[in-house]
Amino acid sequence: MLPRRIVAAVVAVMAGAAVYPVLAATLDELQGAWTMEGTECDQTFRKTGNGVEFVDKGGSVTTGIIIAGNKISGPNASCTAQRTKADGDRMTALLSCSDTILFDTIPVSFRVIDEDHFERFDPNFPDFAFGYQRCRF
Repeated sequence: MLPRRIVAAVVAVMAGAAVYPVLAATLDELQGAWTMEGTECDQTFRKTGNGVEFVDKGGSVTTGIIIAGNKISGPNASCTAQRTKADGDRMTALLSCSDTILFDTIPVSFRVIDEDHFERFDPNFPDFAFGYQRCRF
């Protein structure tokens, strides 16, 4: 028979897992418009028919991104996720990105916090992250 403390610890961990489930990170759950925490959605995006676009894409230095399928667009560049690799609540994507002059392939990682928040970070420097919040229109 297991000691009461071990049983209590196991029950507490299982109860915590039920309340705070680990979210499997996939690009599917990140679909939509996102802005950095501290930035208002209506200052970054506007609704257009069935979609969303940047308020001022050409001159904008806003901190939003739009994820549609395997495309990730910022105000001045767009990327395609060539490959993704999930690891628990984290996902690393190999992005092929371009703007009007240059193109590059870069890795970027995401950690899903909940359905409306994630963090973006460089896989080589995971302690330096940027928080994003979902914009719902």
